[in-house]
Amino acid sequence: MAGVECKHTGTIYSLCWVFQIRIGMKVSGKVTRYAGYYAGFDEISMAPGKIAMLPSSEEKEVGKTSVLADKVTEKQALKSAWEANETAIIRKFRQLNATPKIEGYVAERLYKPLYVFEFTSPDGKQKKYKALDSLTGDLVDMNL
Repeated sequence: MAGVECKHTGTIYSLCWVFQIRIGMKVSGKVTRYAGYYAGFDEISMAPGKIAMLPSSEEKEVGKTSVLADKVTEKQALKSAWEANETAIIRKFRQLNATPKIEGYVAERLYKPLYVFEFTSPDGKQKKYKALDSLTGDLVDMNL
């Protein structure tokens, strides 16, 4: 009896927003403290997060059909990333007793590869497709 057959069928690319945020915290009437912060937003999982360091990347040309369509705008991704990280920023700078505000930011659009696999049942009647996330190692269900 044979098991489930698995084969790599292709690679698609999902958008990850990376934000370099300049934060200002008004300490007094004339004094403002500034800090830099990295935040990100992953469109495949629709999850914001903190970035410890900028990921390395290289430019690569791929076909337009290999790139997943954008799910959110830059402003929506920034808002979500900020909301997810704001509490941690407040805790980090709690001694200043100041509310952090975004003074400016730089957004980068980075695409991470997702490796598409086809799983076929032993009888060959049923096929399922899953994408392997290259950063997390998660298998994500795909509906084709």
